[in-house]
Amino acid sequence: MIARHYRELVRIRILRAVPLSRPQDYVNRFCTELRLSSRVQAETLRLLNEWDRIGLTSSSSPVGTVATAIYLTAE
Repeated sequence: MIARHYRELVRIRILRAVPLSRPQDYVNRFCTELRLSSRVQAETLRLLNEWDRIGLTSSSSPVGTVATAIYLTAE
């Protein structure tokens, strides 16, 4: 219900839309903190971009999505 009202306020230009964070925004920070290689980081970004392209990341939590992608590429 709140989301619907927010979208309506944005539509009638009372509010400006706030850009949402994307999973790709977290890759560098997480890979650095986990001391993962640049190969893992690049492969994670490639995987996330592919997921974006086919619509798998649109309704998911960005943090959970990037964690899954890192897990799959670092394995």
